[in-house]
Amino acid sequence: MEKLTTLHHEWQRAEEETPLSIYPAVTKKKPLHLVGAQGGEKTTKELILDGVLHELQNCLQSIGMGIDLLQLSQPDELECQSITSGIERASRLLHEMQEYFFPPDPYISTKNLGDMLSEAIQKITIESGRENIRLQGPESLPSIHYDWFMLSRVLERVLRCACGLLSTEGGESVVSARVQEAPSQAFIEIKVDICGTNELVVEEEKIFTPCWRAHDYRAGLGLVLARQAMQSRNGTLTFKKINSSRAQFTLHVSVLPESIVSRKTGKEIDHGCVEG
Repeated sequence: MEKLTTLHHEWQRAEEETPLSIYPAVTKKKPLHLVGAQGGEKTTKELILDGVLHELQNCLQSIGMGIDLLQLSQPDELECQSITSGIERASRLLHEMQEYFFPPDPYISTKNLGDMLSEAIQKITIESGRENIRLQGPESLPSIHYDWFMLSRVLERVLRCACGLLSTEGGESVVSARVQEAPSQAFIEIKVDICGTNELVVEEEKIFTPCWRAHDYRAGLGLVLARQAMQSRNGTLTFKKINSSRAQFTLHVSVLPESIVSRKTGKEIDHGCVEG
């Protein structure tokens, strides 16, 4: 059993420090740069592929660890977890890469903004197994003609990141939304305020870098896809580090005033906004 434990630690350390090389040494990977406007550089296929390739190497490392352990013992939970985790991570990355190069077509429907927020929160709460996401603000939110499939996927990816940034020691994410109306344009603004009990281990300028890690959270292309989707609908997704233990994502999209099916009287409808 001691032999298995030692081998497991060696593979784990190798995964973190020196990923398995699956191509010649002469084709060294270029340094990973920031993706998108925040880093002053444009998103490129080369940078996305570079990040995905690096992470796939780690997936192969995890699968290889499990296979080596299987050769030394009868199957147990350790080997199964190593192999299953590697396969799942590789599969998710490949699906994300496919979505990056072949984004889904817009699908316009009518849905209540509050329902979308509640459904996204419920889904990620169940997925993460943690009750640390809450919706702030009045229950009354308008129904709007919009691409809700896109917006809900963006919010889900942001909430996954928020859960990943919060350590297991505590903290919560607060979701709020407001709708502003002008004579010729209306705006939906959704904020995800991340409040940690200790330092959030991510740099503001690197949040949209592919495949970064925080605790057990692996970003993959999730936030890259989220921002790409928002930009394709003339919207924005931004991230701000307020202090060492608090950060905020902001989703901002524009819609036609006539697309708002139900509204209160007035030029601005504010449905709760996190201060600061």
